[in-house]
Amino acid sequence: MSTRYEKFDILRGFAIIGVVLIHITAPLATDGEVFAILINQMSRFAVPIFFFLSGWGLTIAESFTKSEGYWDFLKARFLSVFPQYIIWNFIYLAYSDVWSSQNLKEVLGAFLLGTIYNHLYFVPVILILYIFYPLLLKAANKAGVLFSLLITIISQLSDVWVQHEYFYMNKNILNWIFYFIFGMWFAKNFKEKTRHLQKYKYFIWVGLVLSMSLVLLTPFLVGDIFDFNLVLASTRPTVIFYSTMLVLFMIVTPFHQQKLNEILLKLSKYSFYIYLSHYLFLNIWRDIYSAISWNWNELLYILFSFLLVMGISYLVGVLMRKAEKKIGL
Repeated sequence: MSTRYEKFDILRGFAIIGVVLIHITAPLATDGEVFAILINQMSRFAVPIFFFLSGWGLTIAESFTKSEGYWDFLKARFLSVFPQYIIWNFIYLAYSDVWSSQNLKEVLGAFLLGTIYNHLYFVPVILILYIFYPLLLKAANKAGVLFSLLITIISQLSDVWVQHEYFYMNKNILNWIFYFIFGMWFAKNFKEKTRHLQKYKYFIWVGLVLSMSLVLLTPFLVGDIFDFNLVLASTRPTVIFYSTMLVLFMIVTPFHQQKLNEILLKLSKYSFYIYLSHYLFLNIWRDIYSAISWNWNELLYILFSFLLVMGISYLVGVLMRKAEKKIGL
């Protein structure tokens, strides 16, 4: 069967928009700005969707079974993300001047954990999932999905009480493993599953509304009880419900907005480049904004920041992809 499913490419486009919006609104949301909190929380599906689509894409394309063994598979997977990861780690090292405050051992540790900059954790986590992909593929059945869901929920809840430096929140692979395995399972008999889901589309629509409402209301209901950064984070059981419902919603709902689709598909194509680069341009823009001492209203700041950061990140992605093609990557 075809390894492309346009709705999931569109979903990836939405996901990269969500990532950029999360990082734009995060400081405002932490300060309690209501509109920023709502945008931030509505975008929390983004990283879970990337993990889901990674598992789904590998499995629907039969990447492991078509490779010439485990090491050939692993080489292909590492080459798909690691060169860009190295490049952007050096860029963020130069920008953040980490060398002045950490020794070489600490910098290497940060590189391995993806903590040189806030968002880089994604690559080490996804590489670990690639390493264990053959084992996870065997577990990608109904029982495995349910077991991974239980593990992820327990892991996310434990963040509230056990905030260990090396396994806290985003760095903890167990906080994401459900999405990856769910994507792998979903890719098996994919057409049959999508047809079957049509019977439940109204329940899925209701589920999406309920799950989104839970995610949006959580900061206002329990924000004074727990660490507010935990309350806002993507690593919460309510976000699991929300992200899962959004995947199902995309499958059962017609999406025929041609112009919007074209934009989302372009963003989807360069989503990894945008993911890696956007934080740099966002923080440069923040520095400029602070230096000029502008005082825009919340909506104008978020909208302008999004258009500026997304536009520059997209152009950089296009240029980097062209450069990679020239050198044979």
